[in-house]
Amino acid sequence: MTETQTKLLEAAIRTFVQYGVRKATMLDIAEEAAVSRPTLYASYRSKDEILGACIRFMAEASLEKAKKAWDKVDALDRKLDVYFENTVIPAFDLLQSSPSSDDLISGHNAAGKAAILESRINARNALIDVLAPFESQIEYSGQSVSQFAHFVVITAQGMKYTAGSKEELLDLLASLKAAVLSVTGGEFRRA
Repeated sequence: MTETQTKLLEAAIRTFVQYGVRKATMLDIAEEAAVSRPTLYASYRSKDEILGACIRFMAEASLEKAKKAWDKVDALDRKLDVYFENTVIPAFDLLQSSPSSDDLISGHNAAGKAAILESRINARNALIDVLAPFESQIEYSGQSVSQFAHFVVITAQGMKYTAGSKEELLDLLASLKAAVLSVTGGEFRRA
């Protein structure tokens, strides 16, 4: 990704959060990025395309942060905390700051929905690696590691959309972590 594309995506994210996806225009995004509309259109042909690119950009960046932080922790409970702290909680905060988060939640269009699905697959694949050492315990519960990782991702992502407050989100994530540790036999260590 070029520096200009990164600048455009960061401007588009700010614009979508400020105005909502439906009300934001390509002109709004170009003005926020301090570029001309032709410069914007040279990278992204439509608002639908840039929305999909924004979702991918945010999801990839947050998952990469989690992966890097995973290298510094060993225990499963801490790896789950790192995943939640880098992916779910920032997304919740972003959604809460938008006056029109419904479009962001739904993906708004086919490109956005495809990007959300892609982000779920990438997160599931990353969690498969984290949960692999607990394969026998997970299989004892009647699931594969892939199924269980998918469950964790879908559940955590759903929480960021449905929690009514940050406190409720944190409580729900703590319950999800406890459920994962119960299935895997992973240790819970207080921070």
